[in-house]
Formats: sequence, structure tokens, C-alpha cells
Amino acid sequence: METESGIPCLDLMSESPTRLSDERGHSTTLLERIDRTIHPRCEMYGYARTQLENKRARAYYFETAHELVVRLQAVLEEQGTVLETSSLLDFASGYGRFTRFFVHLFREVQVSDLEPEMLAYASRRFGVDGFLSSTDPAALSNTRRFDVVFCFSLFTHLPASVWIDWLGALAGLVNEGGLLVFSTRSPALATSLAVASRSGGRAPVAYMEGIPHTVISSPFQPEERKSVSLYGVRVTADPGAEGVVEIRVPVISDAHWWVEQTFLEPVTVAGLSLGPVSAEPDGTPGEWGAVRFRIPLSVQAPLRDVAIGRVTTILRFRRPAVIQVENPESGTRVAGRQPDCRFVPAEEISGQLETMSDGSIATKDGSADPVASQNGAFEPGPCGGGQPDFLFEPTNETSGRLEPASYGSTTVTDDFVRRAASQVGTLELVRHFPGGELDDYQDIYFFRRR
Repeated sequence: METESGIPCLDLMSESPTRLSDERGHSTTLLERIDRTIHPRCEMYGYARTQLENKRARAYYFETAHELVVRLQAVLEEQGTVLETSSLLDFASGYGRFTRFFVHLFREVQVSDLEPEMLAYASRRFGVDGFLSSTDPAALSNTRRFDVVFCFSLFTHLPASVWIDWLGALAGLVNEGGLLVFSTRSPALATSLAVASRSGGRAPVAYMEGIPHTVISSPFQPEERKSVSLYGVRVTADPGAEGVVEIRVPVISDAHWWVEQTFLEPVTVAGLSLGPVSAEPDGTPGEWGAVRFRIPLSVQAPLRDVAIGRVTTILRFRRPAVIQVENPESGTRVAGRQPDCRFVPAEEISGQLETMSDGSIATKDGSADPVASQNGAFEPGPCGGGQPDFLFEPTNETSGRLEPASYGSTTVTDDFVRRAASQVGTLELVRHFPGGELDDYQDIYFFRRR
């Protein structure tokens, strides 16, 4: 797949199913091959049953797992992993929601979780070995290493006292040059999911496909006007969603600038209405700043990963100037800053959560203060205006199986994750997919073990 600029791009949203051959050489899809038995104590399925009737809950349980696994496969192969010759550890595997897919893709799969029945079930149904985990990362006894360690929906529940210790423990299970893949929940995603929960629908998600596609006219040539174009903006939303797709593009120039004109080249989509697009400076023109694009929209029919068009703005400069933005055509990345794209609901969240301008969240009454870290020098730091970049709430996530104080609901910023990985010292970030790209409900990180 190529972008409009001709730059190769990983097609993560392809609906083409992974095809395999059975023992007789017949071609089948991965979804057709899996064991469809669900353990009665599976908490992921139990949660789906609270939201959907039985048949739809089963479809959701399998199909959303299948979507994520296919997208994971594409990223792993992009990173040079040959699945047929690689080993994978499914950590915090539960009752095998993902294991049932992995056994058809990897040379070897092992599992790990807290309860012996989880390991016994994986052995009976999927033919894999495993080892017991622990609530204490220091007590993890396994010394075997794997080419890929996959850990879904563990770091979304851990308190600060063990978060970084678990990251280090899992890094120790990865072969040198291998990949640690895990999920988190960002403040922006948590806010979006809270809106969806209140409205009874899926959280609207907006993202920029592949590499954030930003093109500038005549890059790095002194001019009085320059155009900045965005494309590859895609939306997933249910009927009734209303709000604004907001894209913030970092910009620096050697002269003061302002937005002269902005227009949208829309894609006609049934059930989607777009309002007048706008753009404005965000920050201090002439220094580090940004252009903040806003595209109002309302949704009348289900949208699934739909492109909404191309946005262009004309920037005017006080004098001939040099401007720098993210530019995939030249490969330029300005000081590591990249555009971000998110869906901002039309109605602000009422009650506990308050949406901050930087996407972080805080409680209006201050009751959800960040939990103090017990990891020595590593402390959760501020995020935008002093808001926490680590938020833990001791909620009952396991029907009483685990104590809420040790396994609740955790929200972390990207900055927190990167600093935690830096503290571990053996991990190098290779890909980060915000919620809505690989999975609707969690951010996904890929770290390589050095």
C-alpha cells in the first residue's frame, strides 16, 4: 500500500483475512481454524456478556481478537519477525482469547497467568505449555526467553508501585533483538471511552493512517506563504456521534506567522456530515508551536475506519521565512515531534472526569490523585498543566478474584511509558499505536530488547 505521496505504508486496516493451509492443503482463514470453546470463567467473555446478548458477545469475543492478531502479525513482520520460526509468550493469557490464534502462527507458544486452571485449560484446548505467574514481579521464576512477549491488558490495571517493575520483568523474558508488545490506556482514550459508556455506543476514534501524512509546499525555502496539507485522517464511530476531529501539527519557523485560509477536500461518505474546517496557531508563532486543525462532524450511520478527506491550510508569514513541520517526503522529523489526531466529543464529560486541553484527565474534586510511586528515583511526573501522567483507581476489575488495590484501572501517558522504558534500560521503542489504530480500547506498544 502507498500513500498519496508514494511513501510505502503498512496497511493495518486491511480486511483481507490471514489464510492458512490445513493438513490436506485446503486454504482456510485464521478465524476458521481456531478452537471456539470459551471457558465459563473467562472474564473477557463475561464482560462482553454484560454488554451484548450471547450470540453477539461470542462474535465480539472472537472477531475483535482476530482483528488485533492480524494487525499484530503485520507489524511483527514489518519489524522482521518470521512468525513460523519464532517463539511467543502470551503473558497474562487468561483463558486463551489470543492464544487460540497464536498457535496457528508461531513455531512455539507458551502461556503464563496466575491460576493453575488457566494453564491447564491452555494445555488441554490449545496444546501449549506454560508457567505460573505471580503478583510480585520479583518472584517470577521463569528463566526462559522468547522472540516475542505479548502482554495485553495487564499494564492497564497495575498500580504505580509495581508498574515499572513488571515492565522490567517482562523485558527480561525477551530474547536480545526480540520484541515486547504490550497495551496501555492513555488519558485521551480513557476520556473517549467514558463518553461512549455514557452514550451507550462505541467510543468515536480518529487517527492518521500509517505515518502522519503532512506535506508542505516548497519545504525549507524562504517564502511569505506556505501550505500545510493533511491526509489519511480516518474515523470509526457509531450513529449519533458528534464532535470535532482535532489534529495538532508541530511547526517551527524563523518568523511570526498566522493562518490565512483553510479548506477541506472531503470524501463523500453516506451517513457522515462534515462542518466547516478551521485551523489556528497553537503556541507561540516564531518559536515552537503548532497548527491545530478542527473538522466538525456528525455521524448518522456506522463508520468503520473511514477516510474523511484532505485538509489544507495556508500560513502567512510576516517576512520570507523558513518553516519546518513533519514531512514524510523528505523524512524530516522535527525534534522528534509528530502530529497527533483525536476525536473530541461535542459534549464535555459530566461528573468525575474533566477533559483537559492536552488530552489528559483529572477529577473535578481531586479524588483521583496519582498514586505515589514506590520505585525509588522513578516518580510519576506532571503532564500538561500539572495533571498526572499516571492515574490509578482501585476498582473491582476481576469480580473479586484480585484485590482492587493491586489490580484496578490504570491510565498512563505516552511520556510515562517512554520514561519507564528508559528506566528499564534494555528497551528501544519501535512502534506506538494509539487507541483506535490496532485496538479500539487500548494503546499498543512495540519495544525491541537491546
